[in-house]
Amino acid sequence: MPSAPASRLSKEPISRIVNTGNLPQDGALPFQPRTQTDRAPAAIFPMHILHIIRSANFAGSERFLLTLARAQKELGHRASAVIIPGKRMEAISREEGLDLAPVAANAFFGSRRVARWARENGVDVIHTHLTGAARLGLAVAKRLDIPCVAHLHIYRADPAYKAVALYPKGQLVGVSRHVAAFYEKSFSLAPGSIPVAMNASYVLEDPQAVFTRAEAAAALKDELDLPEDSRLLLFTGRLSKGKGQDVAIEAMKSVALRHPEARLLLVGTAKRGSGMEGALRRQVREAGLEGTVLFLGFRRDVVRLMRAADLCLMPSRHDVMPLVAVEAMMLGCPLVGTRVCGVPELIEDGRTGLLVAPEDPQALAQATIRLLDDPALARDMGHNAEIHTKKECAPALLAERIGAVYAACGAGR
Repeated sequence: MPSAPASRLSKEPISRIVNTGNLPQDGALPFQPRTQTDRAPAAIFPMHILHIIRSANFAGSERFLLTLARAQKELGHRASAVIIPGKRMEAISREEGLDLAPVAANAFFGSRRVARWARENGVDVIHTHLTGAARLGLAVAKRLDIPCVAHLHIYRADPAYKAVALYPKGQLVGVSRHVAAFYEKSFSLAPGSIPVAMNASYVLEDPQAVFTRAEAAAALKDELDLPEDSRLLLFTGRLSKGKGQDVAIEAMKSVALRHPEARLLLVGTAKRGSGMEGALRRQVREAGLEGTVLFLGFRRDVVRLMRAADLCLMPSRHDVMPLVAVEAMMLGCPLVGTRVCGVPELIEDGRTGLLVAPEDPQALAQATIRLLDDPALARDMGHNAEIHTKKECAPALLAERIGAVYAACGAGR
């Protein structure tokens, strides 16, 4: 398929409404940190937005959808969703009051069924999440001649995303400038043509967020039978190669020598059959770190754990725009992350956290030790992170920015 002309894909009105930052002309990566300081006006007219996701999992993309839909409803829009029924996403969606269309995202003749429901319910815009949803959503949008927005949560140069970009009423939106630039380069789109709307969170409304750090830490140490002087280092996320738990474990060899009171708490589970948890446990045993590195498995009280932690570690090898980092920062927890993908757009090194090179256990250890050695510096970074994310990652701001994208695509007219 030939590349669309830059004049078509630059979407100048959208670039004017949503700040996408400065993109190097050669598409060189990674990028310098950016912010979203300009507030975009919300779309003028209330709209009916239909979100579509075809996923059997519940992770960052699914949480993003729920956060955005809630924020859109709070701005006076109607937000509905088409999902795969019978999965965890359905239970959580119903629990959070999301209006679910009575059509399965994986149904036969799905586009016809979804289009029929969308027409009968006055849907103004289709908003898709992940690749399969982009295909389905674009087919529905074309049937109804309405806008289609595809949110870019992953790095996958699938033709489905390019088809959305080429659709006259279509628009790609990235959760980071880094991922937006990946698609601009992959599809030969004009630099800066994909606007950015990064992750947001309602984590501060979680009942567990009311605990002070001292209260949460004392309770967790008591639960885990840890000494009162323990320093808690938290990792939360799927146990996988990409998340870098092995790097954190290796780093703990040096951290424990300097701070024997430090404990690394690994929260999360591995994909069934991957063997990842077993491999990590062997690494811990061989390093003599049993009792220093603790596997907590799946937890429903992650917010309380973030409140309790002295530091959060995020040693990812790749991570588009980690929601866990947004939430930790909102809760004022100092964070040590890696300079990969969109992470530097969120964490300003030396001010809202510390950044190190990926796959460098010694650099991770040195940054961790630096913050453990200097609690005042850690508190300052946590405070700065909290202020920054409360402003830049507020759900209302996310909904306003996305509303501006919808309006520029012609939705609600």
